Amino acid sequence: MFSQRTSLPLSNETPSYQVSCTQCGSPLGTSDNPDAYDAYRLRKPQLAISSAGTCPVSYPYEKWFTSHLLHCLESQGVRKFIVRRQSAQPAAVKIWVFSPSLTISSSAAETNGPHQVMKVMWQDCEPGEAESEKLNAQQLSEGDIDVPEHEFQELISALKSSGLLLPENARSFQQWRVGLLSQFVAERVRG
Repeated sequence: MFSQRTSLPLSNETPSYQVSCTQCGSPLGTSDNPDAYDAYRLRKPQLAISSAGTCPVSYPYEKWFTSHLLHCLESQGVRKFIVRRQSAQPAAVKIWVFSPSLTISSSAAETNGPHQVMKVMWQDCEPGEAESEKLNAQQLSEGDIDVPEHEFQELISALKSSGLLLPENARSFQQWRVGLLSQFVAERVRG
């Protein structure tokens, strides 16, 4: 839980400074230059927030990622993205937003009732291929998203498992796999 002035532990990693949980050591964000600024970049998917007397609330990474994709759709006007993993072993996936907002119901879902999702098509992308596409002038209609390794793994897991919500014949289209990413629904988000 953060108060107005909370002292966050920093590890001296160059060029950024890692902000970590004081109890478990999990990365929470970074500070580009803590000597010059009194500000931190916190990764929302890594946080659980609570107000006085309530249990901490956190949300799955895929919902935060879907929110980021929706923001990119509106601000950049692109529907295709290359998502890169930030790690020593680079990896990437191509994601094509097919339908930004759908309401579905599936007997394979963990909970009953309708689910608000984003329908995407995705495929693995070799790191060299991702870099060459980044430099290709014809690819100006694609966005680039870099995510930390653990968030990349959570995204891939969500994409793979979401295919089970679809009928078997709807899980792929040509060389693309089809996935459904959960979205925030206003009335289900506790404040």
